[in-house]
Amino acid sequence: MGGIATEGSGSQDTSKTLEVLLLEKNRSLQSENATLRIANSDLSDPVPALALGHQLQLIVQRMQDIETGNQKLQDILEEYNKEFADVKNQETLWNDFTEKERKLQKTQTILVSMFEETDLKGQVLQTALESTQTEPCDLKAKYDAESIADVDEVEVIRKDPERANQRAEVVQRETETLDEQLSQPTNPCRGHPDPESSWCGTSYRNANTIKSGS
Repeated sequence: MGGIATEGSGSQDTSKTLEVLLLEKNRSLQSENATLRIANSDLSDPVPALALGHQLQLIVQRMQDIETGNQKLQDILEEYNKEFADVKNQETLWNDFTEKERKLQKTQTILVSMFEETDLKGQVLQTALESTQTEPCDLKAKYDAESIADVDEVEVIRKDPERANQRAEVVQRETETLDEQLSQPTNPCRGHPDPESSWCGTSYRNANTIKSGS
């Protein structure tokens, strides 16, 4: 009886072990199937993903190129702004130079006009000065000539009494003629004869000269 019980318990243990092994194998198969399903669902078709990645890479590269181009354009724009500022400064300097040149030319014109006016005034003053300096000399020369003529005439009268008498007779006749003319109503020398008139004055001066010489 004891041997039969032992054999019965051994067969039961073996059947349990087989059931456990079958359960574990089923679980392992289920796990592998689940893993394969997950893998198949995640890795369906790699070509579209690769194409999308390539497009994204191209887009990124394009954006980098655009950014680089924008930076270059920014640098060029800054250079243009600097050049424009320089040109504007040069234009301002040129306008300032033109204005200064215009003022300088205007000043030169005024100075030339003032110089010409001053030179003309100087010439007028020089002429007046020369005339002023010459006038006393002319008066002195005229006075000296008249004095010499008077002295010569007196000397001639003193050395040549006969000639003096002849001149006295001439003057006497001129005086008589003058008296006759003065007695006429239409005589221009009647009344108060002008010593500076041509004929009357000459007669009076000759008469006075002869009288003073006598």
